[in-house]
Amino acid sequence: MSQPPTPLEHYRQQVSTDIEDRIRTTMVHSASSSLYPSPDSDEPTMRSFSASDNDHRYLRKRCAMLCAEFNNQPLIASIEERGKAWNNLVNPKVMHGESPIEAPLVKSPFYVDYGTSVHIAPSAFIHRNCYLQDSPYATIAIGEGTWIGPNVHIQSVKHETDWRHRHGVYGPSWASPVTIGDDCIIGSYAVILPGVTIGNGCVIGASSVVTKSIPAYHVAVGNPALPVRKVALDVPDAPSLRYERRGNRMIVIPGAGPRDDDDNVDAGKMIYAEYANGEFGRSGPSIALAAQLTDDEPEMVGVSSSQAGHIRRAKRELMQVLHAMEPESPRRLGVDVVMLVVAVLGAWLIVHIILY
Repeated sequence: MSQPPTPLEHYRQQVSTDIEDRIRTTMVHSASSSLYPSPDSDEPTMRSFSASDNDHRYLRKRCAMLCAEFNNQPLIASIEERGKAWNNLVNPKVMHGESPIEAPLVKSPFYVDYGTSVHIAPSAFIHRNCYLQDSPYATIAIGEGTWIGPNVHIQSVKHETDWRHRHGVYGPSWASPVTIGDDCIIGSYAVILPGVTIGNGCVIGASSVVTKSIPAYHVAVGNPALPVRKVALDVPDAPSLRYERRGNRMIVIPGAGPRDDDDNVDAGKMIYAEYANGEFGRSGPSIALAAQLTDDEPEMVGVSSSQAGHIRRAKRELMQVLHAMEPESPRRLGVDVVMLVVAVLGAWLIVHIILY
């Protein structure tokens, strides 16, 4: 006699029959949900939804059961078994014959609320106790080669700050996507909040709270997390930041805004000084500005007329400085010697005529 199905197996059978209908119904409900703020705002777009209705409860219950199945796998479970459990969790359509996705390396325990909008690259690594507070309407995407440290929280959902709008657990929730680029490192206990984009190659310090997007190839730490330096000297600058070179590091100047006209002149001087010393490319002026300064007729793309005037003036002045710094050529040196001889002979001739 066959054994009766366990509660988990029974629930999985139920899930496999109507999960797509539930997800479709939930997504249709979201089509009428409001957006905040408007698309013209600088703030990330938030989509409101009600997490307390039956459809959302069902999706969370389904995800909790499959999370338990994923986390309770034996340590000797094969890669294929872990990949299958991962697909059941984040790719519900695999239950209906769709090809499974390649699973990343995820250490147990791992927690997620819905799982249906989580996209993690196969080469990513997720350490223990990672929690994704996701929603069906805002993706959490993690790029290739990214490492997520232990006890990291990534949230794509927020709630009202005004208690009068929360209505206990029945008020609206707001969802906004989170994107982490390729080859990033997210330190232990870091928290990443809704609407944040972390660029490629970033390093987020342990216990940092990321409330705003971080430009690519920067180290960010603190609460709130702010960029403190670039990960290497030869990576692109962020247009919104200013830098100061200290040894082999390019440090972000705290509280400084984007470069202005005078900064363009300073950057031009730095570039030409590097040319003079044979060290061009070893410090931080942007490649675009370097191209504008070194071209005979720069295009000045995206530069105001005032900035263009400053850049051309800096170029003229600095070219004069560089010309003065050039070593004397043999031809010029010979001319100077001849002139000196002629001057000495002329002076001797004048003295000779006066005396005799």
